[in-house]
Amino acid sequence: LPARPRGWRAPQRHDAHGRRVFLCTAKGYPHEPESPPDPMSVVVSLLIALAVAVALVLGSRLWFDRVQKRAHEQRIGIEVLDARRWREAHDLLVQALGQEGYAQAAEVTGPSGMPLAERHLSRGASRVLLIYKHGTSYHIGAAALLDAERRRQEAELDEVLIATLGSLDRDALAQAERMKITCLDGPMVWSRVKPVLDTAAREGVATEAEALVERPRRLAGIGAAVLGLGIVVWGGGLNDLPWDAGSAPEPRPSAAPR
Repeated sequence: LPARPRGWRAPQRHDAHGRRVFLCTAKGYPHEPESPPDPMSVVVSLLIALAVAVALVLGSRLWFDRVQKRAHEQRIGIEVLDARRWREAHDLLVQALGQEGYAQAAEVTGPSGMPLAERHLSRGASRVLLIYKHGTSYHIGAAALLDAERRRQEAELDEVLIATLGSLDRDALAQAERMKITCLDGPMVWSRVKPVLDTAAREGVATEAEALVERPRRLAGIGAAVLGLGIVVWGGGLNDLPWDAGSAPEPRPSAAPR
């Protein structure tokens, strides 16, 4: 046998005849047999691992259904509105604002009698000037706010509402609040126009957004399931269970000489 460590003593036991015995492994060193894992701790670990695995799968699906799909719908919806004529998109916005309590009072025309992308609305006792800027490239900044305020004063109205399919300058947002100007960017316009959009266009946007997230969602679900299975096996303590008792080295008793 290999040399024993200094000061080491073999654990002793007694058999049915009162003789001292010790257990030897394949390496030759006597040791105490390892105790099997606690069944209750294995069950608790398994339940926790299963909960984590289920959370991974559900979280992956919710991410694509609630976040990614909504982002795709918003982008595609803005593109759909941008592809339409400005007059049609303008009318849809006025219709959507009507559900928020705005009533159309008058349509603004230019010097030649052509309609402009402006409307006079009313909300209660307040008279509102609606200015619509068509296109996703438009950017509402400080200059647009000053121009809108000038138009409001010329029309002798109470409030201004600027809407565009483009973007909004965050630095100008505080200035708009001080000037009592309401600004709507592309995502805000889409969220209001979506309910009043025709059914075919609304379903087409949803179908295209679903097609964009279907494959990534499926792959992410498979990956989450595989990762969850690994957590169940290794984190749940299943690898510590004696699946094949015959492969483990059996301790062999050896009687020590008296």
